[in-house]
Amino acid sequence: MINFDSEPKLYWAVCNILLVTSALLSFYPLLKNPSEKLKLYAYVLLSVFLVTFVVFRLPVVVYNIPLNPDESVFIVGAMTLAENPVYWESVDGCTSGPFSFYAITAFCEIFRQPYDYVSARIVGLLLMLGSLILNFFTLRKFFSTTSAAISSFCVVAFLSTTRHHDFVHFGSEHLPIFLLSIIGLLYALMAKNTELKKEHLFWFGFVAGMVPFAKLQAAPISMMIGITTYWLIYQKKKQQFSPYFGVLTAGGLCVPLLLVASGISLGFLDDFWLFYIKNNLGYGSNVSILEGVIRSFSDPLNIFTKIILVLSIFIIAHKVLYKKEVKLTPISLFILVFVASSLFSVFKPGFMFHHYLLLLVFPTSLLFGYFIKELLGLPNLHLRKLSIGAILTVILSFTLSVNAKNEFVTVNPTKRSMAISPISQEILKYSLPNEPLVIWGESGRYYLESKRTQGIRWSHTYWGMYSAKQRKLFRQEYVKQFQMILAPVFIDTHAKEGSFIVRKDCGYETIPELKRVIDEKYHFLAEIDQQRIYVRNDRIAEINNRKDFTEINYKEE
Repeated sequence: MINFDSEPKLYWAVCNILLVTSALLSFYPLLKNPSEKLKLYAYVLLSVFLVTFVVFRLPVVVYNIPLNPDESVFIVGAMTLAENPVYWESVDGCTSGPFSFYAITAFCEIFRQPYDYVSARIVGLLLMLGSLILNFFTLRKFFSTTSAAISSFCVVAFLSTTRHHDFVHFGSEHLPIFLLSIIGLLYALMAKNTELKKEHLFWFGFVAGMVPFAKLQAAPISMMIGITTYWLIYQKKKQQFSPYFGVLTAGGLCVPLLLVASGISLGFLDDFWLFYIKNNLGYGSNVSILEGVIRSFSDPLNIFTKIILVLSIFIIAHKVLYKKEVKLTPISLFILVFVASSLFSVFKPGFMFHHYLLLLVFPTSLLFGYFIKELLGLPNLHLRKLSIGAILTVILSFTLSVNAKNEFVTVNPTKRSMAISPISQEILKYSLPNEPLVIWGESGRYYLESKRTQGIRWSHTYWGMYSAKQRKLFRQEYVKQFQMILAPVFIDTHAKEGSFIVRKDCGYETIPELKRVIDEKYHFLAEIDQQRIYVRNDRIAEINNRKDFTEINYKEE
């Protein structure tokens, strides 16, 4: 497998060449309009964009070490679903829906890939590549190839060169972004084509109906874009509104109705309603959306709200003062709704997890595309060239990698397997490959290192910590499932100190029912790195009576 050291000079040189080439190609239509070769140019440009993004991301993709706790949750859940594919029975992703988990499961099973961070990041990379392609063609359909080229270059420059862990790990935003990109292109086709096609409406509704089950936080975005599409139908088909309305609605209801029918048939409907819908609606802090947006202006990582504000001021001023017209078109309304609903989704929880900001990347690019379209409408050709050239120069100055350090150093260039921690070594000693593991706390990497599936459908226990009611329901269900499975190894990962959630507040012994089970059924084995390992009593006895147990275990591994 390819590897990277801390100063890969040749690699950075290739990256910089690709980035400069992308910028020059983006500027090319302003120098010479290749009208007869416009389609070929668009595909060449898009290919360079995609290659640039992939090459820049390679060090992160092959870095088989967790960058964010969420990654472990997805990979462990996907691995568990390969054994028991019924979501909300074997796996519960809390704020993330089932489709993001199944995406990793499908990739690993179809392509025979191990369940690790490399596989998850390949899935994330593929989804972002798909989103880049779809949004390029959406911008091109809305405006022009020139607007699509320049706006997409800005996205490629940011996504390629960012090294912040929240922007490069596999997260719950990747799949909903891809799905939203699909419905964005379908909307563009419907808005720009003279004839409104029912197949476009059906698939728009079908994909929009999938979004809430990729990540419920993104549901307001698909819902508001869906409402905008109903308005588009009314504008185009006032006399035939009902059949077109029905097609869009039927498409939108397909996935939710299939999920409800599956829930009734497989018996997870109550858990779906309680733990996904109700608990998600109660998830969040007391910080208001407006307060969150205002705070974001002082956040150096959040460039999106600043860009949105500046672009909005310029566009409104240009429309009102220069053109003296304010009229909502299907395109301008879509962008307005997309940006506003994305801001709502990002800031509604009240927590600033920076990976939420990925939901703003493509709405911002559409707004920027609209700005470029207005800029290209200026009568002075030299002013247009100078302005766009200045934009590209500024972006390059911030994104070119000069003497940059590579923090994603590949430890072992010949093997993809993860290092086995001392805790995982103990897990391997006292459990067999087909047996589950139970963890109280947050350390999903132990599942992956030991290749043990989840004994409880939550691979971490921070869910329900935001309200007393959620906490009570979660703990009751956790203890109920634990008593049914009684996994051979139980680990409490809450540390005595040095963590924002410590043992005295959240250790397993703070739950009387759980403490009773552990005291009766388990033996304390060891404490490693402030994390306590317990082994079931009968397993201890079995190992004492069978000296070959560990040898058998490792042989099976």
